Amino acid sequence: MKKLIAFILAGTLIFGMSVQAFATTYSSATTDLTQTSMDTETSSGTVETETINYTSGGTSSTGVTVSATPSLSGYTVVWTGDVTVSETDDGTATVTFYVDSVTSDSTVVVYAYIDGEWVEVEATVEDGKIVVAGLEDGSVPIAIYVDDESVEAASDSGSTTSSSDSTTSSSDSTSSPQTGEFPVSGTLAVVIAAALAGMLLTQRRRSVEG
Repeated sequence: MKKLIAFILAGTLIFGMSVQAFATTYSSATTDLTQTSMDTETSSGTVETETINYTSGGTSSTGVTVSATPSLSGYTVVWTGDVTVSETDDGTATVTFYVDSVTSDSTVVVYAYIDGEWVEVEATVEDGKIVVAGLEDGSVPIAIYVDDESVEAASDSGSTTSSSDSTTSSSDSTSSPQTGEFPVSGTLAVVIAAALAGMLLTQRRRSVEG
């Protein structure tokens, strides 16, 4: 009996060692932008844009640390990046953004990152355009939101710019890699069978000797 118990304990130990272990993994969650570039025009001076995905925060082209864009229910962030206005007549300009998913019936929200926080700025909507007045000379992070229905309708019609060519990060979901693999059930069965066979053989020998 003692030998049987010893065999069973050994089998239990092997079983515990052979259980698959899972390593800890981490995933990033950065929303893809539906529009990966932004065409603009300005009422005076010049305007340049640089696509930077701020949905999880980031660093602007001028080295400013920018917090993550606000989360708005019912809206999709279609574009974020830096807008640089320069050489204007009076220090400000009206900038027109050409947004694929926008129609005159769309609802939009535009944020500018000012003094360390996202501030909503006034914007008007036309077919394919969002117009923002009063942007001052200099560079400022901008985030453009469009209502989900408009984005979905544009996606169905194929008018949105694919984000597959974007340098922005997409949501990465990875499964935990297995750090050890072993045929657990087979090993345990072999151990138990060996223990029983050994016990029976010992009992037979004792019976024959007796």
